[in-house]
Amino acid sequence: MDRQGPRPDTLGKACSDSRVYFGLDWHEVLEGARAVAICLSLNDESTHRIDQALIQCLHTQARLVCVAKPDVFSDDALRALATAEGIQLVLDYGPGTLDAFRGRAQALGCSVSKWRKPATLTTQAAMTEACHGDLDYAVSIQLSLTALRCLVRRKLAHSLTIPAQQADAGAPRVSILGRGINGLLQAVMLRLANYQVSVYGGHQQSDGAGLSAAETTAKPLSNDYLTPGNQYLAVECNRAGIELFEKFLADNPSIDASGDDLGFAHLMDEIVTLLQRSGVQFMPQYLSPTQIADMSREHFVVTPMGAEETDGLSIVYCSAYNRIAAGGTYAGGTTQGLVWASLVQEIIQAKASAGSARY
Repeated sequence: MDRQGPRPDTLGKACSDSRVYFGLDWHEVLEGARAVAICLSLNDESTHRIDQALIQCLHTQARLVCVAKPDVFSDDALRALATAEGIQLVLDYGPGTLDAFRGRAQALGCSVSKWRKPATLTTQAAMTEACHGDLDYAVSIQLSLTALRCLVRRKLAHSLTIPAQQADAGAPRVSILGRGINGLLQAVMLRLANYQVSVYGGHQQSDGAGLSAAETTAKPLSNDYLTPGNQYLAVECNRAGIELFEKFLADNPSIDASGDDLGFAHLMDEIVTLLQRSGVQFMPQYLSPTQIADMSREHFVVTPMGAEETDGLSIVYCSAYNRIAAGGTYAGGTTQGLVWASLVQEIIQAKASAGSARY
């Protein structure tokens, strides 16, 4: 922190110096500091990053408020804190982490209760509703990333070549509403799962996406409404979609992809040709909600929507709409299309297996 107050500029008018700066040298930043907030994420780089030297460079009456896991302190840092006459540590975390910290300090021979300036261990901030919300959000992002990577890994382990033969006559059926790129990619993944597939709707060059969405790199989305975690998740969804789409093109070399509108239309025509050879039926009619409900009593119906229509899609079965809400991470078409198609494929397979197990 810059502690200097306002100073006159060259014209004699008062102006304020920057009050906050970012430093790379930890010792320089902490030298003589009286108030320190420690909010590090615990990883390989930050574990035991705060050592004895950094503790000793603080002001002798410094107050440290730590909301990071206490493993950011090295063993010699804890010993330095235990013997410091005026440095106060406030550690705010969950009960289990605080208990583990007490045990660690005791094992080091510097029990917290015997520090010259006893540490304050509290759950005051950690147990607030706001903190719980932040933790839930962080965990949900990490679980989503883990699930995404596992999904992609499973799909990359198998061929994405559209079968040349038709599905078995006794294979389960599934219907897809929408003949844009999203609908075609849904048909690809469900045909790969050995479903008899029917696609309803007239010819559409696009359903909210074009080939221009198929970037060669996973770029950040320009969306001011996304939180940083969701921004990162959106980029990773794009990256996963690109990886799957590249494998799809490699496994189906007859498909020629290029970035202009004419090339996109040609791409869709080539996918349709391969799907028709594979036995996928294309029906020009559109279905009403009543017709969808009736059809869903016999088999699954998938309604993929373009990005301009809605965020997400529905899996309809026995008249029940199971909506998959994509939220702000959704970017339809060739960027994430195969990610969502893969997810729908696995959900339908799981629901079908669960339904069979009941009978």
